[in-house]
Amino acid sequence: MRDSCLLVLSGRVPGAGDLLFAGMARATPTDALQDLQAVLLDLDGVLYVEGEPVEGAEQAVAKLRAAGHALRFVTNTTSRSRPATLEKLRRLGFELDERELVTPAALAVRHCLQEGRTRVSLVMNDDVKS
Repeated sequence: MRDSCLLVLSGRVPGAGDLLFAGMARATPTDALQDLQAVLLDLDGVLYVEGEPVEGAEQAVAKLRAAGHALRFVTNTTSRSRPATLEKLRRLGFELDERELVTPAALAVRHCLQEGRTRVSLVMNDDVKS
């Protein structure tokens, strides 16, 4: 059963180089990927560095998609809006649906609404709230 998730926080994207699969009892990265339900990809330092895509990252994302893995592009930045982040990723050559992008502001709003909070105020840059 595919019930595992891999979070890629730094280093290289699977398929673009070596990765440490902490806690996964598999012989190779390819074996470990077969059991994954989803792959969470951090943005800065994994997919791009200083506005330039990491070598092999676009191809690795394409391979993960082709293998049928659900992908989520995650960031902890609160200095850039979702639309600006999507535009940057697409400009760098990454194809993604806006629903695949996970940002702190969106998660905070969703959590508050799930908890029955009907009024949510984010104290941050107005551009990030969009």
